[in-house]
Amino acid sequence: MAKNAKIVGIAVIVVAIAVFALFADGLLVHKASAVSLPVGVAAPLKSFYFVNGTKGTIADFSGKIVLLYLVTTWCSTCAQGTSALGRNISFFKSKNVSIVEVETYKDFNYSGEPIYQFTKQYAGNSSSYMIDAYSGYNLTATYDPKGYLDIYYLIAPSGKIAYVNGEPSVTMDSLKAAINNLV
Repeated sequence: MAKNAKIVGIAVIVVAIAVFALFADGLLVHKASAVSLPVGVAAPLKSFYFVNGTKGTIADFSGKIVLLYLVTTWCSTCAQGTSALGRNISFFKSKNVSIVEVETYKDFNYSGEPIYQFTKQYAGNSSSYMIDAYSGYNLTATYDPKGYLDIYYLIAPSGKIAYVNGEPSVTMDSLKAAINNLV
């Protein structure tokens, strides 16, 4: 009887480990696919709202290179990313890149400052070159379905996604290289 209980106990442990391994493998695959919009596809035309209340989409920037940067305004890496964009604004201007910094839909239900105050605070005088906007639900759900606090898309003049990443304060060199490949 004790032997059977021991065998059952070992079997339960083995099954639990197998289930955990399958589940963990699925989580790792999920985390590895950082975004659902792959490079090379047309950027979806989801709406955002400029701070003056007018509605816009990526199509408003047709023929231009666009950096679509989704942020939460209560996030420290987003603040660092906005500061990094501000410090590198001369590069973006020289390459004629339109920077559209978009606050995620309802700031992911946390309280943050308005996007125009956020960019002014962290990008300083460079914020005047950046275009501030608020995300509609569909834009956030499409471009940031996994809820990353900051994620950006580099969109080519053709309207196709050319590069995707996050945390510009850490990935600035890669972003600049991707931009240089487009010009």
